[in-house]
Amino acid sequence: MSFSNRAIRIGLPIGSLGLCAYLWFHIASNNAALDAVPNAVGPGGWPRAMLIGLAIFSALTLVSELIEWRRSIRSGVEVAIAAKEPNGSQAMALVGVAIILAYGFSIPYIGFAVATMAFLATWCLLGRVRSPITVLSVSIIGTIVLLYMFVAVAKMPLNRGVEPFNSATISLYRALRIY
Repeated sequence: MSFSNRAIRIGLPIGSLGLCAYLWFHIASNNAALDAVPNAVGPGGWPRAMLIGLAIFSALTLVSELIEWRRSIRSGVEVAIAAKEPNGSQAMALVGVAIILAYGFSIPYIGFAVATMAFLATWCLLGRVRSPITVLSVSIIGTIVLLYMFVAVAKMPLNRGVEPFNSATISLYRALRIY
């Protein structure tokens, strides 16, 4: 594996851990904003739980990469490992990151419900799921489950977007009896 590939594979978990630390001290430790709802499942609990989960998995990924790097240095198979890597995997990972970023940036404009449905459908297509029934089922049922989990159970006010998405989201909430 080339030095640049190894640096990326080790640098990404390190960067992710750094981002978690930054967000923890600048967002998750803001008790005035996050502790408005006292229960652990509410708005105060979700950001902390997500940051802790991301930090744990980033640390595990970093440890795994360091162990693999150490093994490859010991056995001298650095070049053999690079030959096994599929060529398109890094490009697909970048496309996946771009889709996640587009999803996050689109939520304020088209709302959580519409953005999530489009995101799940796109993710299925990226994962080579070609059955229209499966794609529609996953995106619709997945969105409904997330809406119930966040809006009905956790009482989190999700972004409804700008008009006409705001009105459509309110109608959807009423049809699902969330509102």
